[in-house]
Amino acid sequence: MGEERGAHPAGPSDEALMQDYQAGDLSAFDVLYVRYEKRVFSYLLRQIGDPEAAADLFQETFLRLHRSREDYDPNRSFLAWIFTIAGNLVRTEFKRRSSRLDERAETDVEHIGGGTPTDARAEQAEMADRIRAALDALPQEQRQVILLNKCEGLSYREIAEITRSTAAAVKQMAYRALLGLRNRLKDVV
Repeated sequence: MGEERGAHPAGPSDEALMQDYQAGDLSAFDVLYVRYEKRVFSYLLRQIGDPEAAADLFQETFLRLHRSREDYDPNRSFLAWIFTIAGNLVRTEFKRRSSRLDERAETDVEHIGGGTPTDARAEQAEMADRIRAALDALPQEQRQVILLNKCEGLSYREIAEITRSTAAAVKQMAYRALLGLRNRLKDVV
């Protein structure tokens, strides 16, 4: 009944692959990269909001994974480990930036061909902008919990491991974040 942590239907667990990589099997890194490239990049993009900065942090995430491969503990979830690396890089990036994320230009609004968007598409784009703005207005720690839980599907226990907190503290942070989102979006929801 209990599935091995990090197990994938298409091969060995993430933890086993990381052990193989520690032992010098470079193909194990390739498998981990393919498994996590989209998830890690989309997490970074949602956190940072700037595709170029997210791409830089994405490369740095996997570079740090490579550099610290000997420090990886196979008893620890690989998923939590890689998102810890990515989360630490996000925190460093936020400290480096002098302005808040809500001052950034909108970079990911879709434009349709040369034509004007339909009313439905305009409303959808407006709703997406409002949700993005509401997320951006949350404190970074709360935004991280919401993105990891709702977008990446991580459990509160896994998020607690990433944030070096307790599952109860993460649940409380998620509750506060959801209340904040609800208040910011009350006229929409």
